[in-house]
Amino acid sequence: MNIKDWKMKTYNFEIRDEVGIYARPAGLLVKESKEE
Repeated sequence: MNIKDWKMKTYNFEIRDEVGIYARPAGLLVKESKEE
């Protein structure tokens, strides 16, 4: 993976995080709920 790909993946992740939990996969939400 080159730096351009890494930056794009990081940028996309940050955007999803800013939008909130609604933009995250349902499976991840369930996993986080159980951990809490």
